Amino acid sequence: MGEESREALIKRFKYIVLVIALATGGIYLVFRFMLPFLFPFIVAYLLARIVKPVAIFLRKRFHLPLILGSTIAIVFLFALIGSIVYFLGRALFGQLISFIQDIPIYQNVIYAKLAKICCCMDKMLGYSAGSVQTVVWDNINQGFMVVQENLMPFITTQTMTVVTKVLEIGTFVLIVAISVINLVPDFDSISERYRKTVIYQVIHPITGKLASVGYAYVKTQSIIMSVNAVILFAGFLIIKNKYALLAAIGIAFMDAFPIIGSGLFLIPWAIISLLSKKVFVAAMLISLYGLCELVRQLLEPRLLGNRLGIKPIFSIMAMYVGVDLFGVVGFLLGPLALVILRTIVSECV
Repeated sequence: MGEESREALIKRFKYIVLVIALATGGIYLVFRFMLPFLFPFIVAYLLARIVKPVAIFLRKRFHLPLILGSTIAIVFLFALIGSIVYFLGRALFGQLISFIQDIPIYQNVIYAKLAKICCCMDKMLGYSAGSVQTVVWDNINQGFMVVQENLMPFITTQTMTVVTKVLEIGTFVLIVAISVINLVPDFDSISERYRKTVIYQVIHPITGKLASVGYAYVKTQSIIMSVNAVILFAGFLIIKNKYALLAAIGIAFMDAFPIIGSGLFLIPWAIISLLSKKVFVAAMLISLYGLCELVRQLLEPRLLGNRLGIKPIFSIMAMYVGVDLFGVVGFLLGPLALVILRTIVSECV
């Protein structure tokens, strides 16, 4: 390799490092300080794109002003979403309360099963009777105490926290609704002015590609989660699980994360059922796991293709860093930041 080629390679390397460093810093600053303020208006923009065709239809069909049409459309949309969230949340909350109240029953069942296993281990290892059981019991009791001491008070006594969160959500919905109503009539003119700016010419190649990738990813995961939730709910109803809705939605949601997946819940559950001589339940759970994996393997390549271009290991790393920086919401912000960073680097390098 010649001296000039080596210098060119070093310059290119420095340029790539600089782009990655600046992009990473910019993404972090935006997520940390700007996103909480911009989020209501990002949601308003997305909803405005949905509401706008309805408002235009109402203007053409009933000669309603755009602002009135957008008001009717957004009120109907929020009423529909609110009704779904209310009835779904009510059912989920009821099942969650029931599950927590039944913890002592599950505790006794687990104790009975583990007692037999511990006795066998004592004989196999040559320990005195009850040695393994004592260690296991202490750890299980601590686990159940943590669940009962933390979850139950949170659900039953945190009334003020719930009221505060409800008020915050109400304020958020009100800001979004007002923004959508005022944005729809001027949507085209604002978009036209933005397209004429220098900012649009510079960042549009990046934002356009990012929007395409982000939309494809959200759409794909939403479809897969919905299909898997329906499959799981139907399967749990067949095995007569009293927490069918709660378990189905929870497992389907966790299945979207590469580090977790549905198998983390369904396989241990199937093993426990098999040890309890519930062969049909175990077979059903394994079948549900297979169906969920089949749905993901069939739909993900077809809907997402290679547009994301990120290996699972890097998604896991992004989730870990995201959680460390932003808390629970980092599960979503981490992979999103990785997609943004990859898009910026691919466009600039």
